Amino acid sequence: MAASVGPYGAFLADGSEYRGYPDVQTEYLEVFHIPRLALFCEENPDILSFETIPSYDEAIAIARAMSDPYTSRGIPGWIAFSCKDEHHVSSGETIIKCAEMIDKVRPITGIGINCTKPEYVESLIKDIRTVTDKPIAVYPNLGESYDSETKTWYGDPASFVDYVDVWRNAGAEIIGGCCRTTPEIIGDIAKKIHK
Repeated sequence: MAASVGPYGAFLADGSEYRGYPDVQTEYLEVFHIPRLALFCEENPDILSFETIPSYDEAIAIARAMSDPYTSRGIPGWIAFSCKDEHHVSSGETIIKCAEMIDKVRPITGIGINCTKPEYVESLIKDIRTVTDKPIAVYPNLGESYDSETKTWYGDPASFVDYVDVWRNAGAEIIGGCCRTTPEIIGDIAKKIHK
């Protein structure tokens, strides 16, 4: 069982998980995550899935919190980033910089990409693979764009399932879907993987 742990931006409820929060210090983010992490760990999940993380700074804060055995109880975790293009997390740092850091943190056992346009994922996987052999999980959005002011989605989704083989060939071990995907799409992904 995975415990899904959202970003600081979800707490703000203003869409900042898709752009980051440059005025928030890493230390503050660590203080934000520690009590939440402790609560999740009390339930003994198999893994902690930190999702839609927009920045290197928040990933550092999570890595520090996870490195405290009292807080994390030795439960492994992965960090999945929201990304703004083929090479950068939402706040602008490269995915390579983020993956290099994650590669050095023992309790973080994998890296992921979520809440991201599917057409960006292949390049992001390839960038990650240049600096780490840790497992990669990808579960992007359906392909539409989100307007944080109106809180609505717009645009035409790509043929999501057609990306599955591309992502697998690039190096993703775990494949799923995030915003706007449906149970039917997840079922189609499973069929494609297991045929």
